[in-house]
Formats: sequence, C-alpha cells, structure tokens
Amino acid sequence: MWRGRLFFLCLALALLSGCAPGGPVAEAGADAQLPADKLIAITFDDGPRRNTTERLLDGLQERGASATFFLIGKQIEGNEDLVRRMQAEGHQVGSHTWNHVRLQGISRETLQREVGRTEETLEALLGGGPYWLRPPYGAVDAADRELLQVPMIKWSIDPRDWEKLNTAQVKAAVLENAAPNQIILLHDIYDTSVDAALEIVDTLQGEGYRFVTVQELLEQLCRETAYAAFQFPVTVLSGMEQGLPLAEAWAAGIRQDKAVPEPAKKLLLPLGEELGASDLDGQAATLAQYRMQLEPYAAEAGEKCVQRQRLYCSLGLLGGLLAAILLC
Repeated sequence: MWRGRLFFLCLALALLSGCAPGGPVAEAGADAQLPADKLIAITFDDGPRRNTTERLLDGLQERGASATFFLIGKQIEGNEDLVRRMQAEGHQVGSHTWNHVRLQGISRETLQREVGRTEETLEALLGGGPYWLRPPYGAVDAADRELLQVPMIKWSIDPRDWEKLNTAQVKAAVLENAAPNQIILLHDIYDTSVDAALEIVDTLQGEGYRFVTVQELLEQLCRETAYAAFQFPVTVLSGMEQGLPLAEAWAAGIRQDKAVPEPAKKLLLPLGEELGASDLDGQAATLAQYRMQLEPYAAEAGEKCVQRQRLYCSLGLLGGLLAAILLC
C-alpha cells in the first residue's frame, strides 16, 4: 500500500546523486547504463463505460500499450468483465471514489465510505489491493491523507478533454506537452477522448515512447542507474509494509544506508515527517528547500558519477512527476 510513495524516495535519490534540474549531467560512456525506452503513462478517469471503455481496451491491446484506469465504483456493476479485462491485459486499476465526490469539506465517514466502498468492490472482483486513488478534481484535505492510507496520484498533462470534446484539439494539447515520465489525464467515457488517446499512442510510440502503468513508471525510476547505490528506498518500503509510519521507516532507512553521507543524513532525516503532509504546491516548496541544502553533496556525488561513467539523469523525473503527483 505504500508503493505510491516511491516518487518521493526517488526524488531524494535524485537530489543526492546530482540528478536534479541544474545538476551535473555526464556524457554516457561505453559502460553507462541508459534506459532503452522513453516511458510515459496514460491514465483514464470516470469509467468504466461499456462502449467507449471496451473500444479503448481493444485499441490499447492492438498497440501493446498499458494504461491506468481510475474507476468510479458505482459504475463497476454491469461492467465487471471490462474491469477483469483491464487487469488481465496488464493495465493498472485504481479508484476514483464511489460517486465521484469532491473529497474536500466532507465528513470523515463520507470520505471513508466513498473510498472504502470502491476499494472493497475492487478487492472482491480482482483480489489484491489496496488500490491507488485519484481524488476527483485532484482535491483532498491534507488532514485526511493519513486517514485514507492509500497512494494518491495526480497528473502532469491535462488537455481538458471533458471540456473540448474534440479529438484533434485533445491530441494536440497532449503532444505539445509530451515528455518522458509524464502522466497524461484523459476520460474514457467520451468517444472523442478514446479517439484522441489511440492517436496519441500511435504518435508517441512512433517517437520511441513506451506506455506503462503509473506504478511501473515510478518503480522504473527507482531502478535507474543513478539510484542504484542507495538502499534506503527498499528499507523504507519494507518498513512501511510491516506497518511502520512513514516518518519512522524513513528515519531507519536513512540511518542504515551507508551510501548516504553523514551530513546529508542529518539534513534528510526530518524530510520523513514532511512527505505527504501538505498539498502539491507545499510539497514542491519543501523539496525545493531540501534540494538547495543538498546541492553541495549532490555536486560531489555527481563528480563521482561522472568519473565512473555511470550517471544517468532524467529531467523528466522532476520536471514531470514533481508537478504531477500527490502521494499520500
């Protein structure tokens, strides 16, 4: 249930390795390990809807593209076969609440019912869980994040397809902003959006992009060479899966990781208390402050990476995901 926090763990690694924007970028030597693909995630809200979702799944299957679907719980009944198909064909299934309710300013009982009922329905249908959540309108009160205890995913590219209802305009808006490690927001309840989505996939696949689920995107970022020397992401995730609060697991992971310089450990330890404690803008500001404090260590680590020809820096990690994802 804590895998959604991978982004912030990756971000800390980027700061330490010198891979933040403005950090040193090395020329790839013969031994450098670079990713083979440009990864991007396409996501769909508000489904499932029989005709459009089925047509979208057919198109994605033909193209070998994976996607992430954030489902409205009350619309699952009667479309169970489509949801099972999503899972069977390698797509990620998540929750968009039961009634598409704005989660801000509602009672905790309503909040838990909206999220919990969809979660229970998906677990009964697909097993596993918990299922990642996209809050309707991207809105949730900070005080309720720890209550929900599920990863929350936003987006970095929003063409406002629900407003345009125009395939060409939606496609153009996405392609204009497309870059590695971005998360695209669309809605699979509109024919124009399904048409645009498949044309977007065709175009970007032709440019060398590979479409993956949001979870696959985040996990791949943490496997990149620039992060390979650090052990604390695994330690932190293991601790949280065992029931430790994030702050406690974070502190243990940082203290135990010999690859993190001691002065940097002192700076990073308080970060565990701040991850997920504010809205997206607050998180961006917090992480920017940590980056400034860690720049001396990032520069030093970057020089070592250059010397070893093992530095790979993905600007999309910060440029896209930092602006895209609110993980709680």
